[in-house]
Order: sequence, then structure tokens, then C-alpha cells
Amino acid sequence: MQLKDKVVFITGGAQGFGRGVAEAVLKKGGKCDVTNVAEFEDAFKAAVSKFGHVDVMCNNAGILDERIWEKELEINFTAVVRGTMMALNHMRKDKGGRGGVIINTASTAGMR
Repeated sequence: MQLKDKVVFITGGAQGFGRGVAEAVLKKGGKCDVTNVAEFEDAFKAAVSKFGHVDVMCNNAGILDERIWEKELEINFTAVVRGTMMALNHMRKDKGGRGGVIINTASTAGMR
């Protein structure tokens, strides 16, 4: 898929690829907590409002810390499902969307 002129919505940014993207976005004033339903939905709606659509949804947020296992589930599972559903509802061609791509990433750290 060519990314020229595409709108990409990506979550996650503690390290690696996500961090690089998040740092660039933060410099432009973007911020969102994926465990805060209203913030997450508002951020997605803001992207749609600004650009007219989202072509790619990349659910990249993830943590590994058993001490805060409930937060871990909120980020690693619930937010991924929520982000996927927001993107599906927006992209559905049978509901007036343009189609698109949803990418759900996971770290190999989860195998530990």
C-alpha cells in the first residue's frame, strides 16, 4: 500500500517504531490515552474531522508490567478492540466509508 496522501492513525509510543511516530505527532500537539474511552474516540474523530477520513489504523500501544495487570489488559486488549471497532465503523464501505487497512501489532515481549 502506498502511503502518499494517506491518513494514518497510530497508537503507542513508549519505544521503537511507535515512539518515533509518537514523538513526531507530539511535536504537532497530538496526545491520547487509549484507556480513556472519550479521549481515544475524540482523537479518532479529530483525525477524521481534520483530514476527512482515516486510511490506516495501527493499534500499536502495548505494555508489559504484571504489577499493573488491569492497565495491561486495558491497553493490550481492550484498546486494540476499541481501536479496531472505531476504524471498522469508519472505514466500512457499506456505511459510506472508503475502506482501509487495520494493523494490530504485538511485541514478542508478550511471549516472556
